[in-house]
Amino acid sequence: MFRILFGICILHLMSCDVFGEMLVGGYTEPRSVTSEERSVFRPMILSKFLTTGSVESSCELELLQVSTQVVAGTNYKFKVSGGATCPGCWEVVVFVPLYSSKAATSVGTPTRVSCT
Repeated sequence: MFRILFGICILHLMSCDVFGEMLVGGYTEPRSVTSEERSVFRPMILSKFLTTGSVESSCELELLQVSTQVVAGTNYKFKVSGGATCPGCWEVVVFVPLYSSKAATSVGTPTRVSCT
């Protein structure tokens, strides 16, 4: 048991050096959305926007940036633009459980945010 706890402590200390200033349990700095993330998550996010009435079906949603947070899986916090036809920006969190395919996710309710 001691060896396991000691190993966990060592891994934790090593991760502190790797992540630098990042708050443990917090979100990473926003970054560009990869093409894989865009192809996997955009349909789910669009569906959520339409079912909640956040945007019209004519809106061209664009995934602007993403931050991630490791929990019992990964939270992907996307900043989304409604495009020229639907001005405004939203934030939406997509959860992917640990040891699960990206298809098994939950999508949070979109929240209006500043586009800047």
